[in-house]
This record gives sequence, C-alpha cells and structure tokens, in this order.
Amino acid sequence: MLQTSIQDKTKSAYFTLKGLFNFNQTPLYIMGTKALVYIDPEVRASWEPHALDMFYVERCKKHYMLLEFWINKTQNYRTTGT
Repeated sequence: MLQTSIQDKTKSAYFTLKGLFNFNQTPLYIMGTKALVYIDPEVRASWEPHALDMFYVERCKKHYMLLEFWINKTQNYRTTGT
C-alpha cells in the first residue's frame, strides 16, 4: 500500500490495482500482537479478571469487526469484538 504506482507517481500501487482502500471495512492489525480481551460480566464470575491476555491471530472474514485470538492458557481460539 505504500509503494508508488509506476503509471502515476502520485498514487499508490494498491490504488492503481484495486481502488481506494477502506480502513473502516478492513481493519489492519499485526498478527501475534498481544491484546487484552474483555470478558462480558454476564459470562464471568464476580471476582474473575475483566480481561484475559491473548494474541491476535486474524480477523473473521465472514463477520464485520470480529477478530480471532489465541489463548495461551487454554491453547484454544476465541472470536470477539471487544
């Protein structure tokens, strides 16, 4: 997305090939980033932590603004938006 186009130096190569990139539709995150994922109060016990340490894996392609995380403690994936 940062490389300039050969045809027009004022535009990016991505813009020349695919058009304007929509950051709201496709959020960009770095894979493996450590994150705190919020746990809903209806799901957790009253004295449990409000968030868990997880690692970002990828965004869910079929859902808008949902992300998939890897939990080291349980060795499992979790899909969440918060």
